[in-house]
Amino acid sequence: MRLLAVDTTTSLMSVALTDGAERIVSRRILSERTHTEVLLGGIDRLLRECRRSIDEVDGFAVTIGPGAFLAIRVGIATVKGLAMGTGKPVVPVSSLEALAMQGSAILSSNPFNGMTVCPMIDARRQEVYAARYRPDGHGGLTRMGDEALMTPELFLDSVAGPALFLGDGAQLHRAVIAERFGTAALVAPADSDELAEPIATAVARIALERFGDAVEPARLLPVYFRPAAVLPIDRPVGRSQG
Repeated sequence: MRLLAVDTTTSLMSVALTDGAERIVSRRILSERTHTEVLLGGIDRLLRECRRSIDEVDGFAVTIGPGAFLAIRVGIATVKGLAMGTGKPVVPVSSLEALAMQGSAILSSNPFNGMTVCPMIDARRQEVYAARYRPDGHGGLTRMGDEALMTPELFLDSVAGPALFLGDGAQLHRAVIAERFGTAALVAPADSDELAEPIATAVARIALERFGDAVEPARLLPVYFRPAAVLPIDRPVGRSQG
């Protein structure tokens, strides 16, 4: 099955293309220009590199948040347009789950391989988007509780160590994490070998497992937690949660 996966959760975008269940080719998109200006070009380059056309793709996957709302909206709008144009379905993927899955490789080489996985995305205003996941013993993760927007201190109150923290929110608040957990916490550096793969690779893996949950493009909506009144001037697309 060929799935085209897109992640625009943060300023570092990535795209991935699957070819069967095992082979995944992914690329980061580095640019000082806006997501809108470069995302389609990045998708086109990946397809040409793999010698595939958009019509040969069986479906799409995209992160729907939480994260930088305008960036996420660009990813959703782009994938929605491609999916509508080709008549193919889309698998929506949580950006927090994709981040947690990206870091799951760290667990395989760590003595605390049963530790809680805690993705944290910087939400600014001294808050984070965060969730807790538990390894299922088969290479997957099971979410514990809901995704939430909160202060890092409040989120850490819900975590029982040992735990793996990852994401730009964990990097930003690593001093608080260290104070709370000491050696029972592992904060994954952004440049670690295990996190070298673009997040779109994890999005693709999740989507391959959940292609049966794909939705029609028109049903693709972003997830965000703050009220629309505090978002940028553009009118938000989709629904507000929380």
